Amino acid sequence: MRTIAIGLVILLAGCAASNPTGRGVNDYTLAILLSGARASELDETAVAKASAGHRAHIEKLGAEGTLLLAAPFGEPRAHESWRGIYVLDSIDIDQAHELVKADPSIVAGLFELKLMPWRSDVDLRPMRAELERGKAAGAPFVPAAYVMAIGELGGRARDALRLREGNGQIICAGELGGEREGQVLLLLTAETVEEARAWLESGALDAHWELSSLWATDLLGDLAEGD
Repeated sequence: MRTIAIGLVILLAGCAASNPTGRGVNDYTLAILLSGARASELDETAVAKASAGHRAHIEKLGAEGTLLLAAPFGEPRAHESWRGIYVLDSIDIDQAHELVKADPSIVAGLFELKLMPWRSDVDLRPMRAELERGKAAGAPFVPAAYVMAIGELGGRARDALRLREGNGQIICAGELGGEREGQVLLLLTAETVEEARAWLESGALDAHWELSSLWATDLLGDLAEGD
């Protein structure tokens, strides 16, 4: 049974190059939410206000269908400054930036964002629509633990990744653009970083992986082929 650790959120956004799994492509903008440069200067009241505004902004973008996924990092995470991710239904980085820069937590300096394209092999839009329908019906939000992996794959590893599609471990995969050009981002059903690392190392996926624990809706796991 997966349990929850409440955290703050990061954006996922649209991507660039080819799809490493050979399945169809869906272009998004991935946003990684970082600790803000002014975060240490904010008092408890300011942090509470910025955090409340942050949650309201996420709800607004989700209800509009612009924000497809918002997920806070747990522990461990690849970089201490990483707080969460967003996936935005936008392939224009400038447009995505306009959508998120009004977030009160960004304005206050509690968080900062790095945005980059992400070309996923899975369409996340039906999941978002189902999440909004459940919310309208009063269904509780059910969180689950996942792992996000970022790495640079060689040809042999790419072939191995294609062979391992459909076994229920990979939720979605795709290449990043921007400052992460040439790297691949995977969302895995593994509940712990240790589980994810063991699975990656057992399948000839020879890459230096940056692994981070992630919390998101349990609907995300339903997208994994083979479940």
